[in-house]
Amino acid sequence: MLKRLAFALALMLGSTLPVFAQTATISGRVIDQGDAVLPGVNVTVKNLATGITREGVTNGEGIYAVPALTPGRYSVAAALTGFAPMERTNIELLTGANLAVELKMRLASVQESVTVTAQSPLVETTQSVLSNSVRQAEVEQLPMLNRSIAAIMTMLPGAREVPVTAASAHGQSSNWVSFGGGGGQNYNMVVDGTDNKENHCGGTGVAYSLEGIQEFRVLTTGGSAEYGRGSTTVLVASKSGTNRFGGSIFGYGRNEKMIATDYFSKPENGGAGKLPFTRAQYGGSIGGPIKTNKAFFFGAAERVTQQFSVPRSDAAFKELALLTPLNISVKNTTSINQPSRDLMAQGKVSVNVSQAHSLYIRYAGQFGYVDNDAVTSTAALLSYSPYSDRNAQTLHSIGGGWTWIVSPTTVNQFSVQGYSFTHDNQYPECPRAGGCLVERLTFPSVSVGPVTGGAFPHWYNFERRVEFREDFSKQMGKHSFKAGGSYMNLPRFGGVFGGGSPGAIAFFDDPSTIVNNTNGRYPLGFQTPGIVRSISVTSTPIGDYSSKRNFALGAYLQDDFHVSRKLTLNLGLRYDVYDFMNTKYFESNRAYQILKAIGSPYGALPKIDRNNIGPRVGVAFDVHGDGKDTIRGTYGRFYMAGIKNTYFTRAYIEQPTVFVTTVTANSAIGVGALSNFVYGVTPLPAQAVAPTQLPAGSSGAWYDPKLQDFQTDQFHAGYSHAFEKEMVIAFDYTHFLGRNGWRNLNINPLLIDPNNPSGARVRPLAADFLRVYGVANTMSTVNIIASVNRGLYDEFVAHFERRFTARSSVQANYTLAWARGMGGVTDGSTRQGSAAPQVASATGGDIYAPWESGPALFDERHRATVAGVFNLPFGFSASPSFTVASARPYQQIRGANPSGDGNLQLLDASGNPVGINNARGVPLVNANARVTRTFAMRDERRVAVFLELYNLINRANFGNQFFGNSVATATYNKPAGFLGGSGSVSTIPNSFQVQIGARFSF
Repeated sequence: MLKRLAFALALMLGSTLPVFAQTATISGRVIDQGDAVLPGVNVTVKNLATGITREGVTNGEGIYAVPALTPGRYSVAAALTGFAPMERTNIELLTGANLAVELKMRLASVQESVTVTAQSPLVETTQSVLSNSVRQAEVEQLPMLNRSIAAIMTMLPGAREVPVTAASAHGQSSNWVSFGGGGGQNYNMVVDGTDNKENHCGGTGVAYSLEGIQEFRVLTTGGSAEYGRGSTTVLVASKSGTNRFGGSIFGYGRNEKMIATDYFSKPENGGAGKLPFTRAQYGGSIGGPIKTNKAFFFGAAERVTQQFSVPRSDAAFKELALLTPLNISVKNTTSINQPSRDLMAQGKVSVNVSQAHSLYIRYAGQFGYVDNDAVTSTAALLSYSPYSDRNAQTLHSIGGGWTWIVSPTTVNQFSVQGYSFTHDNQYPECPRAGGCLVERLTFPSVSVGPVTGGAFPHWYNFERRVEFREDFSKQMGKHSFKAGGSYMNLPRFGGVFGGGSPGAIAFFDDPSTIVNNTNGRYPLGFQTPGIVRSISVTSTPIGDYSSKRNFALGAYLQDDFHVSRKLTLNLGLRYDVYDFMNTKYFESNRAYQILKAIGSPYGALPKIDRNNIGPRVGVAFDVHGDGKDTIRGTYGRFYMAGIKNTYFTRAYIEQPTVFVTTVTANSAIGVGALSNFVYGVTPLPAQAVAPTQLPAGSSGAWYDPKLQDFQTDQFHAGYSHAFEKEMVIAFDYTHFLGRNGWRNLNINPLLIDPNNPSGARVRPLAADFLRVYGVANTMSTVNIIASVNRGLYDEFVAHFERRFTARSSVQANYTLAWARGMGGVTDGSTRQGSAAPQVASATGGDIYAPWESGPALFDERHRATVAGVFNLPFGFSASPSFTVASARPYQQIRGANPSGDGNLQLLDASGNPVGINNARGVPLVNANARVTRTFAMRDERRVAVFLELYNLINRANFGNQFFGNSVATATYNKPAGFLGGSGSVSTIPNSFQVQIGARFSF
């Protein structure tokens, strides 16, 4: 790994090409007192922190453009013989912005000059894109329970919190945030111009400390053609050094004495009282000049240590207690301990080599782990180990580059990044002589586990990639052209993984129903024959799903056409190709080979989707030409790359030695292949040892030969009005239409035998298997990924913002949204667990039935947020935030689907299924506040001491994903967990909490 990073650094330093950082543009017109354009005006743009200047000249249309600027505060000056010099200063330029700064010059009198000091405009009048940004003062002062970039992103319109438990290989720092109703995996983050997406599970790659972030910007619709890999792009600019030495030291902390007892821990709700807890978050930064106006450095580091316990509901505790007599290593506790550690570090050197060339080098890294994150509040721990799993991550990113100013109207940029991600998951070794399958039990509302792990005590996955990016900018008359492309090569991508090991034994009902025989079907309790729903068994070799020579390729052309002083057209075209699958090993897939042998229409090879052409069209109209009223509209097509977790079960069975899961199932109690099975008495199925072919009864996985990349068409229209005193109000409507969404379709479910309707069910491929292989159960389930899902998202946002000073502001947002789709999925991902169809078939089921569509899990009809930073007398400041949102949906079920796929929905009065995600949880209400006292010292030094108050109304925000949903369980419609959690992504505290901290800046 170190050799590869050294190679990437050497490549970068030795390159003769210019390199690019995350940049922005200042452009505009220069006019005289009569509003006539002035050609030939010398325009100087100066970074106020570094002293670095850039020159430009207005063309025949009076237009100038200065691209490739680093975010910060600038002055813009204009000089022309016969006119008084004109300067606008203290202009705040955000990352990715294209800021229109108009300069009006007047005829000169003796020694006359004009300087205007003002903050930057709140509306980009030449850009049609809908975006939201957070400034540095807000990053520093807004209250965030666990300070992270994801925590502050959820304050922006259209963003939703995503609870992260066992779903991510990146542990608790995955920074999942839902946009467009999605599950939080499929937005793309770009840091200093290069990709920062974690391609295994989604979300971000390196989790950057807020201490090292200058600011960030979220492009939710209509992004420029230079951005791909997702319909939402988050642009992040890391901090750079300036002409003054400066830095910070900070610390935050709280413990259980500063936290109110949460709902599940209260004795009246069956809890054991307040749980132990400590959290410390501390670090610092330093930066300054290496040589004034020429070279600068910056570094930051942050450490997080947390001792946290997830409370278990009384209902789950009682269910798990009934499993103790089975002697299967159940360690039933009233909570699940989840200690975690995280370290984030970064460093950056920037060099202004000459007026034409500038260079930067940046390193960022993250190291951390969390224990028991795969153990939910409804899962028992294991009595023979201090933890059930340890999830550890190590990430490195090194990159940088060179910006070449060819001429005042031409800029060439090139960037490179080397990225390394290693995820280690460690499980306790199984001490049981007969294997641990007997203790891996799952019930409708509880489980023993985690089900993953046990047979393989250690597995890991990894991603190594090198990325190159070229951007060329040219100002020609009324046109601001930009063209370029990117290439990402992944020489190693995948992992060695024991997913599902050693398997699981699933039951139709909960332990209380079985032990107490409450429905009359369990006269012998656990000894009743035929009560096991299914037994899945994995093979003993570790599953290797690594691949080589994966890549992503993108190219774009963008033109910002300044038609007139009032009208700008943003026109673009983008092309993307992705290959994150094991395309070079497809023919080795055992499921493909079997399907081809029996003549299945799915027995063919898919091809890389190369038809991903995405037009981008936008219009921005400054109604009066003064920046007060702006109308904007966009259309864009985006193509998304699937994440590795979509492919790895198929890659398992492409290797020389395959990793397989065999499944034996009943369609009902006493009906099926397990009709006479007695738990604890009947021998369990044997594990396959180093198979080279799929053993009979194994599950198979393959692709639809017509597979295409997920496509989103976005439509957006908006209006903004800027008031005189740094105030703006905006209204925006957005529509997403998602097509070709990926979904797993089982083409070999258990179906009613037409020759014996009351007997055991049969699989539709059994006859073909018997004909070709002489074995009817050559494969059990066969999941085909197909591009069949459609998703819809509609959003109306009202936004108000008022800036008082550079460090004082307030904003309020209201969002009205609808997120819905087939299987309740809007973002094309299989990670949200697209519901299995109610009616199964040999082609994957009736997925187009009306009850197969419904709201997404992150659908919120209404959401309102208010947040601000207010300066008060005597060095005090206050930063309140308030969020209220409608309840999110969840699915109520009436039992297992006898097809072997998923569960059965409830029925309505007409006897039809009620539909996807038919129920709603509880609304979200959360109020936080921070009070800061700042002590000013000499030489711009200051000490800030603050008190943060979270969940001021002490509300238990259960959300939706933590409700018991099975009508046959004791936890039905009862809360089982919180919307928030222990992870760094969480912004929703479980109960009232107090945190104290201090910050020294110099």
